[in-house]
Amino acid sequence: MAASVVIPPFVVETLRRVRDEAEENDLDLVFPSRDGGIWDPHNFNRLWRQARGTKFEWVTPKTFRKTVESMIAEKYGPQAAAQQLGHANDSATKRHYIDQPTTAPDFTTALNRLAG
Repeated sequence: MAASVVIPPFVVETLRRVRDEAEENDLDLVFPSRDGGIWDPHNFNRLWRQARGTKFEWVTPKTFRKTVESMIAEKYGPQAAAQQLGHANDSATKRHYIDQPTTAPDFTTALNRLAG
């Protein structure tokens, strides 16, 4: 069963505004397709590639997920990030969604003991 997630008020306000400005559709979707229904994944991906162009071709839906999960993990830990994604444990979250630091912590104090 999918978990419900709590989203910040600014996201709720933005989604409500976008939905209210959109043409009415039978499913009350925030981002309906042209015919008022659910987007076909192929059409969405094509439109997404066009919108991001070459300058932002590195941005994918997973980029957004990784950004959010890395922010959550940094503040609350990897288990919290796993819960946000609906993962049973944090192993896949750590492996695929949480950015790993590119610089190791400064251990020079401990290593300087080797200098004799």
